[in-house]
Amino acid sequence: MTKLPLEVRRMIYERALGGVTIHLQSEKGRPRAKQCPREECTCFYFDPISEKSLSFGLGLLRTCRLVYDEAIEFLYSANTFSLTTEGDELTTVNYLSHYFLPQRLSQIRDLRFHWFLDIAPFVFMLDWLSPSMEPWLRSWDSLSRMTGLRKLHVVLEYRLLSFDEGYKKMWKEKEVELLAAVKTVTAPRHFVVVLPNRRCTTDLDVGPSRCVFRSSEEQQSPDMP
Repeated sequence: MTKLPLEVRRMIYERALGGVTIHLQSEKGRPRAKQCPREECTCFYFDPISEKSLSFGLGLLRTCRLVYDEAIEFLYSANTFSLTTEGDELTTVNYLSHYFLPQRLSQIRDLRFHWFLDIAPFVFMLDWLSPSMEPWLRSWDSLSRMTGLRKLHVVLEYRLLSFDEGYKKMWKEKEVELLAAVKTVTAPRHFVVVLPNRRCTTDLDVGPSRCVFRSSEEQQSPDMP
């Protein structure tokens, strides 16, 4: 392997270590990573029965120190990472900087995040009496710190109640304030936020970010223009 030109070795590393979607959740205070069984991940729930172990190409990293140093970045840069708040012990997006070394976190290029708004801790920002925006803003801040991102696809959704059950009026009053947080996420070239209902406004100021808002009815892949 080491006798091959570096450019060829890097192509081999990318093919061996990349090309899959990695489900990432927190379990017992630690990251749990599994391979999505689907060719294109649209999972909002990570089913441990159908998920696969991360066995692809990892033996390559154990070959020698030189190969490890050259190849390890492709485990992060050549795969899609997928997060969901459904069934997550912690809000994993907030702990990525604890789970990964800074140089590894900055190598993640493609991230999908299925974000339910009516489960803890985000449900508290819907409280009419004492709404708390802190969990929402903290998670957007965590996304803004992923400076290596090139694609970001965020799906906002209600899990337990329908959009019409009390949330329509709240969303209409707060959507500008809520979605102003996307302005802080400036790294991704392809950045889509799917809103929970077609009645949500998609024509909002996104500041210096490249964010495009879409309704759930017109959801498309993050690399669409």
